[in-house]
Amino acid sequence: LQALEACLPLACLGALAVAFLAWRRGPQRYLSELPLRYDGPWIEAYWSSRPIRFFQRLVEVAVRCGAFGLLLELDKALGQGDVRTPQRAADARELITDLGPAFVKVVQVWASRPDILPEAYQREFEKLLEQVRPFGKEAALDTLRRSLPGADEGLFDDMSAFDRPVASASIGQVYRASAGGREVAVKVQRPDVREQVTLDLFVIRRLSAWGAYAPVESYARQFRSLGQLIDR
Repeated sequence: LQALEACLPLACLGALAVAFLAWRRGPQRYLSELPLRYDGPWIEAYWSSRPIRFFQRLVEVAVRCGAFGLLLELDKALGQGDVRTPQRAADARELITDLGPAFVKVVQVWASRPDILPEAYQREFEKLLEQVRPFGKEAALDTLRRSLPGADEGLFDDMSAFDRPVASASIGQVYRASAGGREVAVKVQRPDVREQVTLDLFVIRRLSAWGAYAPVESYARQFRSLGQLIDR
């Protein structure tokens, strides 16, 4: 107890010194907000300061991708690898779409590289170059309201234009609407896209670094390729 009492003044001085240096340094923007453009160190600093959110997403991605990898290995063990490849490729496309825009963007790059993927996966991933599963009308209107207050109060002539997009991509989708009698194209980003994309890029960087040491060489090679792609 006496030893603890002796250390207490030093601990208080240390805490005061840290607080003073933090005050002198001022607010750390890269810890309180996300960059508008890709900035690897900034994104890493931001999400490193939010370990719970990062860990939750990491576990979610690792479990879903790991389960898919186990299915592939099971197919091989049962001698059904070649037979089930077309279905597994379609399943992979659905999985990537579910995981979100950052994963779709990565796969879109892979889809333009026929030397990387098996033919069945190439065909399925090429579909993501043309059309990505759209998000719902309510999510689109919520995003629109945040960007354009009053968007559903007379800005557009007919809100039914937002029932169905004319095109859907990884980051957003486009609607054909009319405003004041003029036909306009309205592009709406996916909900919370900046936060989701930056978090997933951080997760992908971490998984690719760890996956490069996977005991199965084919997986380790894919993870190394993924890490190189993200770091370009």
